[in-house]
Amino acid sequence: MTFYLAPTASNYREFFNRVVNPSWLTSSDPNAVALRSAMQNTEAPPCWRVLHRVTFVSRVTSASAATTMESSTIKWNPGSHYLLIKQLEPYVRGSTGNWPSLLAAVTTALQTCYGDATDFPAIAQGDTVTQIAQLMASYYGVTVP
Repeated sequence: MTFYLAPTASNYREFFNRVVNPSWLTSSDPNAVALRSAMQNTEAPPCWRVLHRVTFVSRVTSASAATTMESSTIKWNPGSHYLLIKQLEPYVRGSTGNWPSLLAAVTTALQTCYGDATDFPAIAQGDTVTQIAQLMASYYGVTVP
């Protein structure tokens, strides 16, 4: 929800004293120059204040997470999946020499970490296991045939 609070001089002072970075305001950035021209040093004019409040947070359930995982738009990127890599790392250590051993280790690790297919159906799918193994291969520098 967004609220527009009544204009007061204290809103003006708080904006320039607490919200805007003073070193940026003195820079040659065109936006800083424009904002400096809006400053009134003699008196603080009343101005509106915008207040935002979060009143609802959507929680993702395991069913909707599975649907998201099944989406074909997933981009497997080692930088954005670092926690997954680190979670599986103890299970694949020693199996990073070649693709077949890494794929087998990732498959076993996913079964160990995530249980059976009813708990996480998207992870239990063959294509997803292969994608995760490819992600791990990219991280460890293993050549994928």
